[in-house]
Amino acid sequence: MVILKNSLLLLVMLIVGVFTGLSVSLANDKQPSSISERISSPPTFCDKYLVAVDGVSSFAHFPPIAARYGYKVINVISPGKPLGIHMASYKPELFHQNIPYTGNLQDLVNLLQPFNPTRIVPGAESGVLLADLLSVEFNKLSGVPTNGVLSARRNKYEMLELLRRKGRKVMPQLQSDSYDEILAWIKAQQLWTTGSRQVVLKPLDSGGTDGVHFCKNEEDLKKAFADLINKINDYGNVNKKILIQPFLDGIEHVVDSFTLNYKTYYTDIWRYNKRFVEGACEIYGNDRLIRFEGPLQDEIVAFHEQTLNDFEYKDGWAHGEYRGVMARDKDGNPLGYNVPGSNTLIEMGFRMMGAGQPRIAAEAIGEAQLEVGAEGFFEPEKFMKRGRGFKFRDEASVVSLRAADEGKKFSSKKALPIILNLPGYVHHSFGYKEGDLMSKTIDMKTQLGQVELVHKNADVLEKSIETLYKLEEQGAFYE
Repeated sequence: MVILKNSLLLLVMLIVGVFTGLSVSLANDKQPSSISERISSPPTFCDKYLVAVDGVSSFAHFPPIAARYGYKVINVISPGKPLGIHMASYKPELFHQNIPYTGNLQDLVNLLQPFNPTRIVPGAESGVLLADLLSVEFNKLSGVPTNGVLSARRNKYEMLELLRRKGRKVMPQLQSDSYDEILAWIKAQQLWTTGSRQVVLKPLDSGGTDGVHFCKNEEDLKKAFADLINKINDYGNVNKKILIQPFLDGIEHVVDSFTLNYKTYYTDIWRYNKRFVEGACEIYGNDRLIRFEGPLQDEIVAFHEQTLNDFEYKDGWAHGEYRGVMARDKDGNPLGYNVPGSNTLIEMGFRMMGAGQPRIAAEAIGEAQLEVGAEGFFEPEKFMKRGRGFKFRDEASVVSLRAADEGKKFSSKKALPIILNLPGYVHHSFGYKEGDLMSKTIDMKTQLGQVELVHKNADVLEKSIETLYKLEEQGAFYE
């Protein structure tokens, strides 16, 4: 009898195993209507699960790391267009299951409940609010950690206003659907009085450089307003209102972190060296990893930590973007650093840094948000013994390439052999296939590609960056 029972149990487990790894098809126009239709990989007896919402961009590298700890990742796909702008990074085969969210939260909770997830996290910016909503529900059901739900973690206007109410130093701003109101506010703030100050217009809840416009006069403002208002942004949301802020002319820096039970560890800090495109916005140039220690770093890390506290952020990744006022000499020439004390938050993403950058940070440091986050989720006792921030090891840069012309055919035949032999070369990606017609680079979506570099010697790395820019200038990416 015992042998018979064990044989039956083995048979059941084998049958369950046959279904493991199957995925909900995203190609069907008709969404599954019932829970049973959407479960293609039922939970097994001994597996452990983490749920991610929109597991794309940098999060696509997380499931293999989770697997080392014995965890499988279930990917929930939020409504809108979260995969559209990240389709190249989407790897459905890495997830135990991919589940489209059809808009019924309780239905989704019921669907996920048999897996008894231990964590629910955002995989990208588009997944922040749904991940928060799910974590609240599962906190009630099984004690899953939650940060609660706060719309200011997604809405960029509400984000800074929350800090202002806490007495923090943040820039003036306006959200509006009226061109006349926007123009009156700019004049009242005297943002154009010097003739050189620019104004930034952008969506309230998109990401990257989507919809970001720099305006130095009324002509620019009219065009930007018409381009944005009531248009659908990259995340599928209608821009019913627009965010307006002054442009800070200093250098932008990024602070990345992971927090567990209010203890924060700083995984990497970057300096963004951006480039202006006339009539559009700033585009990415080359991002440089910098050390954890230093007066500038102390200033922005302190701002970052206080912001996490102000948002009552208990657990998870964070990606803060900071900018200040450029220091200048008596003749007005830029000195290449921000005025001390002028740095302030531009926006914070309550998720991992995008564009695969945690991977290159780990290449230079040994670990970054991916690895540190996994340790926090799966070995919390070990994480809690960590110090405050990362130890700098190697120089690193992510170089974004741009197409200066419209309508030329892409070719990597001349440039790629040079790129592959650059000192410090780690990885590259192109936004076009051979022979594709290229658009002029005006934002993140239209950049030609990017190259990731790591080297122990800063001078060697700078020469590799210069070589990439020369390839751009020489038209080496055109047929």
